[in-house]
Amino acid sequence: MTEAPAIVPAVTTATSATEINNTNFAAFPLQVTVTGSYDQVLDFVSRLQSGSRLFLVDGLNTAAAPELPGTVNATISGLVYSLVTPVAATAG
Repeated sequence: MTEAPAIVPAVTTATSATEINNTNFAAFPLQVTVTGSYDQVLDFVSRLQSGSRLFLVDGLNTAAAPELPGTVNATISGLVYSLVTPVAATAG
C-alpha cells in the first residue's frame, strides 16, 4: 500500500492598498439606542455589520423595555470607519 502525500496548505499574503493609511482612514465612535424584539435587535446589529458602511460593533447592552412588553431597549456601541480627505500641511 502506498502512502498518500502530505497536504501542505498554501499560504497567501494579505494585500492592502498603499493609498489607504492613517492619514486618510479614520474611525469614529458611535452609540445608538434601539427598541424592538430581541430578534429585531439582533437583525439590526447584523445589518449594521454587513451594510455598505464599515461598522464594528464592540458593545451591546439590552434591558427589558417596561413600557412595551416583549421588547428590549438595546444600546449598541461601535466604530464607523470612513475615508477622509487629508489636511494639507501648511508652511510655517
